[in-house]
Amino acid sequence: MVIAMLVAGSVGIIAFVFVEQRSPAPMLPLALFRERQFTVTNAVTFLVYAALGGALFLLPIELQVVNHYSPLGSGVALLPLTVIMLLLSARSGQLASRIGPRLQMSVGPVVVGAGLALLARSTTDSNYVSGVLPAMVVFGLRSGGHGGAADNHRP
Repeated sequence: MVIAMLVAGSVGIIAFVFVEQRSPAPMLPLALFRERQFTVTNAVTFLVYAALGGALFLLPIELQVVNHYSPLGSGVALLPLTVIMLLLSARSGQLASRIGPRLQMSVGPVVVGAGLALLARSTTDSNYVSGVLPAMVVFGLRSGGHGGAADNHRP
């Protein structure tokens, strides 16, 4: 099933590119990808959010299975991430508009790596405050610190 979905996804991407190249009004003008900053910004954003998505998908499961949190408790454990994002996103977007996305897009992956490193402690430290909360704060700083920096790029 996994291989079939990978093949279907690959065929879908190829079909999308084929249709977009021939469309008089493409949904995504492929010429945008000739601009290096646009391509790198989107690639970094994709990789960072893939890492965050994987971590935030697996963390509640790990909290429930390994640390014996309830489903509600594991969801509540992620709330600091959401709160920090809500508090910082607007300001970060304003900062990206003033200084450009380069600084945020350069520092962001390092912050995500630090958050993942901190998250590795959550399997050995069942105390929320020392095991999970530091990683949630770091992830929140990164996610709130992104503020749509990739969206502020204007080709």
